[in-house]
Amino acid sequence: MSTPISIGEKESPVSLHTEEAISPTPEKACGEVEYSSNEGDAVFVKGEPLIATGRDVSLYLVDVRDDGDLALTFRSLFMGTVFACLGAALCQIYDFNPVQVSVSTVFLLLLVYSGDLAWAKFIPPCSSVEGTRFEKLGSILEFLNPGEFKIKEHVIATLVASTAASSNTAILNFAVQHLYYNTDVKAITAVLATFSTSCFGYELCGLLRPLTVYPSEMVYWMKLPTITIFQSLHFDTAANLKRMRLFWLAFTGMFIWEIIPSYIFPLLNGISIFCLASQRANPSIQDMITNIFGGIDGNEGLGLLSISLDWQYITSVSMSLPLIQQANTWVGFALCYIIISVIYYSIQWIHI
Repeated sequence: MSTPISIGEKESPVSLHTEEAISPTPEKACGEVEYSSNEGDAVFVKGEPLIATGRDVSLYLVDVRDDGDLALTFRSLFMGTVFACLGAALCQIYDFNPVQVSVSTVFLLLLVYSGDLAWAKFIPPCSSVEGTRFEKLGSILEFLNPGEFKIKEHVIATLVASTAASSNTAILNFAVQHLYYNTDVKAITAVLATFSTSCFGYELCGLLRPLTVYPSEMVYWMKLPTITIFQSLHFDTAANLKRMRLFWLAFTGMFIWEIIPSYIFPLLNGISIFCLASQRANPSIQDMITNIFGGIDGNEGLGLLSISLDWQYITSVSMSLPLIQQANTWVGFALCYIIISVIYYSIQWIHI
């Protein structure tokens, strides 16, 4: 990855990947200085490249550094499986709630990082028994603790955890059969059916790699924050202690606060000023306002302009996404509000 290019020097910055000179553009009125490459593919503001295309991602964001460390180890697979089980159980429980909650990949990434650092620190390495009577245990200790926890192990453990830490749509089929058709599917049938559908999905992903992975312009922007966190934790370790302290402080604070809206004061889940102001309105007006502005309870309404003080509802999915992608999401939400309202208040609702 090309590190941020300093503009304090008078020399023209050079891309570490292409070695091509980057020429400065005139200074802006606010004091910012922009640089653009000779090919016009990248613009630098205050020494930082503006990531706009897949080529920018490959040149300035994704690091090609390889330390030759191990990737598939017992430690990475074990920790990934543990957090995958916890995340899958949590997501499956929430899958049957009116408001679904997902487990963030960044959250799992940081949990895996903390757990594997503790693993590498407290489980003795094979070097600790060299020259002692326990030297025969060296191969076992090396299998359990291959050494320093590095980026490849971290990525493998996070991939295992994040891939499985989600609800499986196939389970909804068995839930519908049990709920509406009084059909109880045997456990072995449900497990094998769920496993086969998951494998089928992975096979499709593998077959479509020439279309969805290999082209340089196929950039999955939602994954870029995860990539930068990986590289920051393992290639810029000086600030890791401060970063992890901030994460655990925020995690502890949100955990303690979550007790209040979840158990003590559930009204904080969603506050709608419009619903509060319509308490003395006609019943027909109240129903319409509830349908549009209500929505914290199941099947209550669309929840338009409601304010939530519960982290389960707020989440942080869009906080690190590019503004253009957030705008696309907002437009989609706006269209959904309009389309669903039109369908509900028209005769088409009766025929659905």
